[in-house]
Amino acid sequence: MMGTPPQDEGRNGAPLRAVVVGGGPAGCVTAFFLAKRGFQVEVFERRAGIARPQETADLTKEEVRATVFDRSETRSYAMMLTKRAFVALDAAGVELPHWIGQRIRGSRRNLKTGKVVQNEYGATTDNRTVARQTLTAWLLHHLQDSFPDKARIHLGYGFVGFKEGGRVALFEKVRTTSDAGNGVDADVREGTELLEAPFDLLVGADGVSSSVRTHLLKKEEAEGTPAGECELTCSQTMSLTLYKTLVIPPSVALRHGFEGPTREYLNVWQSGIMMVPMGDGSLWGGSMAPRLVGATSPETVTSALSKEAPTLLPLLQDTNPDFAQQFVEQPAIPQGTTTVLSRFHSGHVVLVGDAAHSMVPELGQGCNTAIEDCLVLNESLDALGVRGDASPGAIPKALKEFTARRLPDARAIQALNAKRFFPRTFLERIKFVGIIMLSKLAPPLIGTPSFFMLFTTTPFRRILAQKEREDRTWMALQASVVAAGLGIATYACSTWLPAWK
Repeated sequence: MMGTPPQDEGRNGAPLRAVVVGGGPAGCVTAFFLAKRGFQVEVFERRAGIARPQETADLTKEEVRATVFDRSETRSYAMMLTKRAFVALDAAGVELPHWIGQRIRGSRRNLKTGKVVQNEYGATTDNRTVARQTLTAWLLHHLQDSFPDKARIHLGYGFVGFKEGGRVALFEKVRTTSDAGNGVDADVREGTELLEAPFDLLVGADGVSSSVRTHLLKKEEAEGTPAGECELTCSQTMSLTLYKTLVIPPSVALRHGFEGPTREYLNVWQSGIMMVPMGDGSLWGGSMAPRLVGATSPETVTSALSKEAPTLLPLLQDTNPDFAQQFVEQPAIPQGTTTVLSRFHSGHVVLVGDAAHSMVPELGQGCNTAIEDCLVLNESLDALGVRGDASPGAIPKALKEFTARRLPDARAIQALNAKRFFPRTFLERIKFVGIIMLSKLAPPLIGTPSFFMLFTTTPFRRILAQKEREDRTWMALQASVVAAGLGIATYACSTWLPAWK
């Protein structure tokens, strides 16, 4: 029952107890896996009042769109789920309703001339854009409906630490306030009595600013590194890139031709603008271009867009005649933070998702990686025979196995973020097209392009290796062209100059 404080059910034949901190996608999917394994699961989410989304296909009604695609708070933003996430969801027994997302077949680059260059992701890909808050709300309620006797959800509780002398997590009632302009959530402590939650397994799925991670680091610093483990270290780097958001409502998008198959493509313009089609027909996105994000006057914004995104400007002006002024006044938000941990586990505690390995959203793979974490954690528990009716003694070994399986891929996807997959300059576009052409003309030389591997379940370490292979091949090709050019020039000089003299 939502909001009911957890009770210690005793250990005489009772199932193992799992506490999941964080009710986002990774926390919810982990809870599905654990409930299926027979655990008694407690999910604690610091936000309160997460309403059940209205399950209906009638998205023509304004009140339905307002419920399903709510952007009133900072955690409501667009994400694209790929096969990587859907395989994990399927293994957890979760099937998303069709209304919750918009199928994405590829991307469209809108040029200054008005020409559109279309890139297909492949006929077999099943990518869908979803609103994070809508996905989270649906997962939480679906978890409660699916496991009424095994899963209990507690909204409005923030993790505040571990109780000394045992496996007990401490929570406090909080009230979350959102500053939508700055993209920041802040907790206001209610000052109530601490709530104790005994656990055999605790999963920290509480995001980039993870309280579980913070207290875990403090705990090991005070008690020392467990035998047989490397020191638990954490480093975080915040991106210096800033962005501002843009939203185009369904009615405006429809008037300007975004309907039918056109809605199945991500749209990219100059000035670093990407707009993502959502299930209700709206477009969500923004820009990271310094000349736009740092603009100090509406005239500068309008001038830049009229030159570099002329087909987008009418949509924005149709949405709001004063959009340029509001865009200037909108506070810029940091693109993201990269978190690097030496391991993801400590005893009976494990971190998943952004709490373990947050990344700058260059590739749009953060949520997919987090949900895949849940599958790998489930496989690691399976490998050690950990079930809800078993002894908790094997849990630390299973969590160590999770780190061993997942850490290399986490490092790889963070490295891939810096590889500039998406071409932004003329030379980068030449390289992008060239790699694709080489993969078709000489498959043994280049293999499947790494960009297309992102939309599969290929391990990130293999994608990184493929990307590095492409970079080496392209550099070698460039060197060969330069060498050939120099050779021709040298031959011409040695042959023609004497004759000319």
